[in-house]
Amino acid sequence: MPELPLHLQRLHRHAERARAALQAMPASERGAPLAHFPQRSSAEAVLLLGAYLADQGWVDFECVRGERGSRQDDNWQSHAWLRRGSLAGPGGRCFPGCAEAADRGGAVAMA
Repeated sequence: MPELPLHLQRLHRHAERARAALQAMPASERGAPLAHFPQRSSAEAVLLLGAYLADQGWVDFECVRGERGSRQDDNWQSHAWLRRGSLAGPGGRCFPGCAEAADRGGAVAMA
C-alpha cells in the first residue's frame, strides 16, 4: 500500500489523537452518548472529531451516516463518519460495504 501524502498523514494523526484522548477518559466522565465508545457512539464521536479537526484548521467536513438491516429483525447496524470532498481515507470499523462507500467519497472516522 502506498504511503499517504503528508497532509493526509497529519489528518490521520489528529484523528488518532482525538480517539486516544477519548479512550483515556473514564467512561463515567464521557457522558451517556459516549460511555461505550467506540461501540454504539460513532455519530457522537464523529461530531466531536469534526469539532476537534475544525479547531486544528481542518474545515468543511460533513457527518455522513449509513445503516443497514432491520430493527424488527434485530440485525440493524449503523455507522457514521466524516467526509470532505474526495479525501481518501478509511471508513472506520463498520459493516461490510460501508468502508468502500466511504472511500468513494473520502472519509475519516474515529469510531
